[in-house]
Amino acid sequence: LARKSATRATMTMRPALLALLLAAAPAWADEVLAELERRSGIPIAELQVILEDCHRTQMSANFCAFRDFIQADLRMRKAVEAKLASLPESCRPSLARLQARWEKSRDARCNRHADDQAAGGSMRPMVFSDCRATQTKRRIRALDAMKGCPSPQ
Repeated sequence: LARKSATRATMTMRPALLALLLAAAPAWADEVLAELERRSGIPIAELQVILEDCHRTQMSANFCAFRDFIQADLRMRKAVEAKLASLPESCRPSLARLQARWEKSRDARCNRHADDQAAGGSMRPMVFSDCRATQTKRRIRALDAMKGCPSPQ
């Protein structure tokens, strides 16, 4: 009986949680789209058309992958800000240096990967952005798991 009550309570909470997440999604999507516009120089109205169907053209696939990277990048920046705020003042410069080094290393690694997979091809931007998004999501998990002052590497 207690299990049924807990299951019912969970089932009634899910729609509320979903509604909350959907309400927050447009604001987050707007932030990602604005950042995509800033980084690409393409107006939002044009980006919306390009992003309607990620499978329509290679350009659409490239921009969808870039959008996914930007979304991960914005989340990582927020995670870094939160981690910096939680650390003692003496640790903050170390994390900032490590983060800058990590980003440079990620981009170099993903450039090599994109060249290996699609050098000179129309898929290269998609492969590059997908790699950066994947690596950035891993970095977010590492930042979340980080305890105390980061050790220099």
